[in-house]
Amino acid sequence: MFRVICVAGLAILLAGCRDEPVVTVPDLDSIPTGLTVTYSPPLVEAKQAGRSGFRYTWTYSTSVATTGAPVTIEEFGALGWVNGEWIFRDENHKNFSAKQFSEQYNCPKAKVLSGKTYTCDDIWSGADQLRPYRCKWYFIGTDERGRRVKGEAIIEELPRLKKG
Repeated sequence: MFRVICVAGLAILLAGCRDEPVVTVPDLDSIPTGLTVTYSPPLVEAKQAGRSGFRYTWTYSTSVATTGAPVTIEEFGALGWVNGEWIFRDENHKNFSAKQFSEQYNCPKAKVLSGKTYTCDDIWSGADQLRPYRCKWYFIGTDERGRRVKGEAIIEELPRLKKG
């Protein structure tokens, strides 16, 4: 089934991504946590039509904050839960750059400062059927000591229409 997920107008499956991934799915487990990732709403219901161009569109925002010292984002991306494993959302294993994070999250130089939260309100996905779907957004950066850290969270797209 063909799906598109979009962050601030850049579609995954996809245009506007880097040519080579910096991280692979197994590498995420070895990177310590230094960022907090949250969604609003945490469970996403679909609406008919919408900006995806598909029959159904799921829309949400993603927020990123540091758990301590400032972190400079190097890359971020989305993984889909398919057949019992997390896989990159596109066949070329592409991700988003620090520049894209800076622009989409209104975060100068992609530096996540202590005590601040950076949010992208323009994330959506689309499909021609109502279906459940799990997507994990991850963010990787470097703290002030030069240590690579990550943040990740799962968003649940529900197979039902939003009321109202």
